[in-house]
Amino acid sequence: MDALAGIGDNSGGMDAATAIKENLTERHPDIVKRSGKLAGMIERAPKSVDNEADANKISEAIRQCTAFIKIATETRVKEKEPYLAGGRAVDGFFANLIDAVDKTKKSLLSVRTAYDVAVEAETRRQREEAARIQREEADRQAQEARTAQQQDRAAVAETVAQEAEQAAKVKPAELTRTRTDTGVVSSLRSEWRHEVTDPKKVPKKFMVPSDALIKGAVKAAVLPDGSCPLDIPGVRIYEHKFSQVR
Repeated sequence: MDALAGIGDNSGGMDAATAIKENLTERHPDIVKRSGKLAGMIERAPKSVDNEADANKISEAIRQCTAFIKIATETRVKEKEPYLAGGRAVDGFFANLIDAVDKTKKSLLSVRTAYDVAVEAETRRQREEAARIQREEADRQAQEARTAQQQDRAAVAETVAQEAEQAAKVKPAELTRTRTDTGVVSSLRSEWRHEVTDPKKVPKKFMVPSDALIKGAVKAAVLPDGSCPLDIPGVRIYEHKFSQVR
């Protein structure tokens, strides 16, 4: 039992889900009893039948199951509505609070982003300028190198130039990462996004098969005799047979 259950608590330590289940069981004993009776038929029902009389008994049982499922579903929807209404009220309450704070967050994020973009641009400019200078120096020394000592210095200059060039090509995060005294880390991220401006020009390999379109095409292709000659590359179209009992 929950140690916190006490004054004003009539649950006896029972969790909300269990309490709801027990309440529903008490409120709908007929549905519970009927469910057990119908579910138990599976143990008594034959695995197969070979005459119309027994087949019709199967149909009667199916209709009883269908009727029960309909009543039980309608009752479930009715019983659940107060909880859904409560859920919507809870969602709405917190959504208003969250939306207000999220609006502030997005505004602050745009300010931070603008700052980081400026920092990245300036830092990258400085690194690219430094890399340009190092590259010019390395090329100059390579062209003027005559002695072994000069060639060694030219090799060092080349290494420095390459390191400077790599430093200018790092990701935005490397140029903007900061950490506050409380451990909050910020950095500029970069990602590629897309927008379809002319669907007709999009290659077919990027088009996702539409189940609704295929289903509609198959339905439209069914002939009066019930056959379906439609052939769609990459799609298996087959006949599925089933008994319908209403």
